[in-house]
Amino acid sequence: MKFTKLAMGIALAMAASTSFAANYIDVGVEENEITTDDAPGQNGSFYQTYVAFNFEPIKGSPFHIMGTMSNLQADASKNREGWNRLRRQLYVGYKWNIGNLTFSPMAGIRHHTYDWDAKKRDTEVRFFPSLNYKLSDSTDLFFGGYTSIIPTRVQDRSGTTTDYKAYNDYKHELEAGVKQKLSWGDYVKVGVFNELDKFEDVTTGKKEMDQWMIRLAYGRQVTDSLFLEGLARFDVQRDNEFANGVTLDEKRNRYGVNFNYKLDQDWNIHGMAYYQTEDNKNMDGSDKANTNDKISYSLQVRRSF
Repeated sequence: MKFTKLAMGIALAMAASTSFAANYIDVGVEENEITTDDAPGQNGSFYQTYVAFNFEPIKGSPFHIMGTMSNLQADASKNREGWNRLRRQLYVGYKWNIGNLTFSPMAGIRHHTYDWDAKKRDTEVRFFPSLNYKLSDSTDLFFGGYTSIIPTRVQDRSGTTTDYKAYNDYKHELEAGVKQKLSWGDYVKVGVFNELDKFEDVTTGKKEMDQWMIRLAYGRQVTDSLFLEGLARFDVQRDNEFANGVTLDEKRNRYGVNFNYKLDQDWNIHGMAYYQTEDNKNMDGSDKANTNDKISYSLQVRRSF
């Protein structure tokens, strides 16, 4: 695959030089298996390869630049139209410490192109607020996520023509919560999460998605080298609103685990696996025979500098 060769080449070239004061380089892969019903584009698997980096232009400064390049490919040909895409991300960030408050804003872009539709594209202009307030040595309050304006070029959403038009969509994913360190060293995180997606000028199909979720995590440093984190995410509400006036509450729950294994001071292996269920409803609000099930695995190697 041309993209994989390019990504590996960039990673190796960066790893060979430390003149730019690099923090880390990641090379990884993710595999997803989705099961719903027999409709085209619903069942199947896809994989994603990526390379990521983070570096400080001025060594030791609170200013940093990070980016990723990834390529998503569907295993089955019937799913490639709609799934396959190339993603590029680039962000700049800064970090301020003001007493017990840490403010780490970051801003940048995430751009998608689609190998099955050269005319379609979208670019998310993202801002990450990232606040953390230390209440005590064992308790932190946090606020994170991002807001995004999404200039999108796609076929006429009215369905009356095949012309490509420009739209301005909106999305945010925001979470507020508390992290509590336990007396024996483990920690617990509890957060309230909201995702909102708005699609401009939709006359057929989905026009908005509004999701509220409780997120839980439990982390433990098992050995000097191995860290484990269990996670669970429970939807309180996930409303998909369609242009015909129908709103479906299609809740989504997730259960999984993260791990990090430190090989030495420079090399780490990180992985994640989770199982996700999503309600799958008919337009009249009744449940379909199957839920939308997903299993995801990812593995990455990080080289730190």
